Amino acid sequence: MGNEGTSRLKDFAIKKIKTTMIGAIAELEKNLDLENEEVKKSFEVIRQNILNLGNAQIRSLEKEFSKYDVFQKTFKLVFKGNPDESLIRE
Repeated sequence: MGNEGTSRLKDFAIKKIKTTMIGAIAELEKNLDLENEEVKKSFEVIRQNILNLGNAQIRSLEKEFSKYDVFQKTFKLVFKGNPDESLIRE
């Protein structure tokens, strides 16, 4: 990875993709009757497809991030004026 900014953004994006994948699977588990064998078999196929598609997107994202250098914005506070002047005026 090119720099810390790129690595941080890549890690953040990957975490969001994984959260989406796991969230989708959790919603299916919550709303399907997994005690029904046919439903459970279908769920397992769908679950695997979600994971495969998500992991493929993560690999694609990693390749794309390797093409960039990203620099995280930082905050800088600049005081203008005479440094001898008091900041509090009476």
